[in-house]
Amino acid sequence: MTPAERLALAQIERAAAIERARQEGERTMMTDEQAARVRLLIALHLGRMEQGAEVEPGIYELAHPDVTDATTLASLGADSLDVVEIAMALEEDFDIEIDDRELSGCLTTVGEVVELMRKKL
Repeated sequence: MTPAERLALAQIERAAAIERARQEGERTMMTDEQAARVRLLIALHLGRMEQGAEVEPGIYELAHPDVTDATTLASLGADSLDVVEIAMALEEDFDIEIDDRELSGCLTTVGEVVELMRKKL
């Protein structure tokens, strides 16, 4: 099995486990890979990476050290519309809902977005 096939299989297995937990009403913990995925989606949306880029878990942080939890969204060029669009991308990618009140002024750093996602998953 190739590394790409192993990665795909691991992602499928994790998604199935999350779905089972949701159906059973259990909360799941955000993994490091999911936190990296949040950072990746922010970087993609704000033009720090090309769309369609494939990134394996653990590689993202090495490729994009300028998008850390301490990085402000404003320093990456994000405005309020970008924050809403990032939230929509996260909702779609993680199959969650983010309330408008959670967006209003409280998401100023990448870390705050990651922390919001930790609470949602």
